[in-house]
Amino acid sequence: MIPLRQIVGRTTRSGFLQIRSASKAGTIALRYQSTTSTTTNTATPTTTPDNDNSKPSSETVKTEQSSLPKATQKGKQDKKAPSKKTPVNPKLRDISGQIKETIIQSTTDLNEAYSILEEGITFLREIQKSENITDRQIFKEFYPLATELFNLAQKPETTIDHSLNDIIDMFVKNKIAHSMHFIQLAANALKQNSEAYDEVLQYWFKSFEYTKSHDFLYVNNFNGIKTKIEYQPYDFTNLAIYAYVQSCIAQKVTYSPVDAAKFSPSGKIPPFYHIKKTLEVLDIYDGKKFREYCNLLETDSQERFNPNGASSIKKIENTPDKKQLDKFYQNVVDICNKRNIKVDEKVIVALMQRYFQFDEYNEVFSLFETIMNSGVKPSIDAWNIVIKAMTNPSRIASFGGKAKQQELVQNFERTLQTIVSSGVQFNGETVGAIVSGYANFGQFDKAQEYIDKYAKGVKDNGAVISLCNDGILRGLVYNGKIEEAESKLKQFMETYPQYKPHTHVMNDFLNYYAKKKNYKAINGITNFMRKHNIAENVSIKTTMINAYFESLHAIGKTPDLSSFLAKMESSENAGKRGFNEQMHSTLLKGLIQGANIEAARQLFDILKSRYPRSAWLNTNMMVGELTLGNVKLGEDIFNYYIKEIRNEPIIWNTFIHNLLARDEKLADFYFEKMKQDSQVQPNFYTYYFMLQHYRRKAKKDRLQQLVNELAEVDWTSYGTSLPDFIKRLTNYLDVPASLLSKLDKQQATVDKQ
Repeated sequence: MIPLRQIVGRTTRSGFLQIRSASKAGTIALRYQSTTSTTTNTATPTTTPDNDNSKPSSETVKTEQSSLPKATQKGKQDKKAPSKKTPVNPKLRDISGQIKETIIQSTTDLNEAYSILEEGITFLREIQKSENITDRQIFKEFYPLATELFNLAQKPETTIDHSLNDIIDMFVKNKIAHSMHFIQLAANALKQNSEAYDEVLQYWFKSFEYTKSHDFLYVNNFNGIKTKIEYQPYDFTNLAIYAYVQSCIAQKVTYSPVDAAKFSPSGKIPPFYHIKKTLEVLDIYDGKKFREYCNLLETDSQERFNPNGASSIKKIENTPDKKQLDKFYQNVVDICNKRNIKVDEKVIVALMQRYFQFDEYNEVFSLFETIMNSGVKPSIDAWNIVIKAMTNPSRIASFGGKAKQQELVQNFERTLQTIVSSGVQFNGETVGAIVSGYANFGQFDKAQEYIDKYAKGVKDNGAVISLCNDGILRGLVYNGKIEEAESKLKQFMETYPQYKPHTHVMNDFLNYYAKKKNYKAINGITNFMRKHNIAENVSIKTTMINAYFESLHAIGKTPDLSSFLAKMESSENAGKRGFNEQMHSTLLKGLIQGANIEAARQLFDILKSRYPRSAWLNTNMMVGELTLGNVKLGEDIFNYYIKEIRNEPIIWNTFIHNLLARDEKLADFYFEKMKQDSQVQPNFYTYYFMLQHYRRKAKKDRLQQLVNELAEVDWTSYGTSLPDFIKRLTNYLDVPASLLSKLDKQQATVDKQ
């Protein structure tokens, strides 16, 4: 075995790829000179996009090897004015045409095709200088032919007196090899020997050594090739990283994420599903070995993870929903307990902020209590989130009745007194939060008192005034004082020329008018925002689309979302601020959550051509159809997803979970189909959703059947929710003792950890 350090170090070695001299020059010249135009010395030098035009091949190679790195070169090239398209040299085209004809006509014997390809390339190298033919031109003309020959050579019905490695050596010698050829060799090696990971790494290293010296090899156009090519440049990166990890497992050496990242141009290890997709495309996916790969990386990541580090806070800030945040928080707590350390206040504050953004106010207060109980004096950042959570309009509304709301006000004021008595200094955000809180309670006089008392005395007074103004406006809108809010908005903008209301303020105005179905006012607000260059977030765009649909329906007109979206995207401040796949997916999700399935369908029809393989778009629309629309359409999206995007358990579970309420029989059909799928299998989520549904339906026989099935599987994990649910069924069903034993064993392992 090659030592892994030697491989991942990317150390170059002269002569690693043997370059053999041409041996048939005389014969070759006779073969081709009779069929090509006469060579002249007056040929005009050609011009190519990368300016590789005027030097003979030996000089070209020298220039390439001593120049800037590939990425830098390419960046410099991109800045140059585009040059005219280079005409193909007649001799080059004539010879490549002959070779193509031979390859196409080849059936089972490829020896003649191989011979004529080698001879043709060798002849071209002999005349390259006199004909002013560049390496790039030869490569572009010949690598599709080389690929066709290479693919044919791998078919069992064909014969050729050369091994695949010999063929690759010939391609390399003549600079017509492509990284795809190396990855195919690597894949073949694993097909023949499932443990041939070092061989895979050797092929990767050969490919790396070869391609780094030739900046013209990035071309990936396989036009004219009969054989279907499924190649992506990142596939070799994915395979190399996978092979490196598996080699670590096989050799029982320590896995290094730093070394693994060296195989990637980005310096990052790809997500699991990217690796899996590559293995599937190359037809070398092994479920058991892939799980070994995932387990090692997850274990290593867990061991290296700093729960109190910057990466932890960043993870919290980017967590997409409460469920995942709960999971991450529990993971942080578990790691800290295991290492006998405390969760840092900064991490807790980040969690509080994210829960606040999800409107999970009880979680905010619970986390704040954790800080208090730890003996650490809460920072003003923690207090600020508490203030905002206590006075948020949605929380106030949940307490209905003036008596209850007055109680909230009293708790709020006691909290302010506590902050003052603790000696913690207010900052600008604190003042803004207090003003906003009093405004939400409808106590605008108190809000003004705090502005007069604190706003002028804090750092960055302008920003504080803006926060306070925003708070007053939002409080007025929330309390239904819309005319006063409009008047205040005008007053603020006249008094403070630098003031511009925040997007959230304008969203409150829009939502108010949307509830009143005042489409004229909505149009006025959107025009105001664009006039003053106020950013339009997803919520605002969703409100605008909903209003557009409703306003046209009200007068009996058919909405044209395509035109409306085009105007939205081309608006002065919108098109440059995030109209990407994620933005569009969130917009689609917002329409579905607003039960506007018609608008969602129109948007999906527009976007699916832009992002045909978007997991976000397809998942959201699938759920929308299953919950609000047409089950058959949801089913079609699901089948497209598993065929064209990724066949993975999570999409099956999402589909079955949402389908159960609409079409139980069809959901059962897909549940059985999942069990028979070669790539995915039901997991604890699948069974949890199934058991939940049939427990609600009180279908005891079906529940018993599912529980009996679970007793037959042997999983390393049954999740966190499923074991408790099954144990609650013991009073209702005959739960097999073997299943209960497995669940108890898992719990004991968790408790021990």
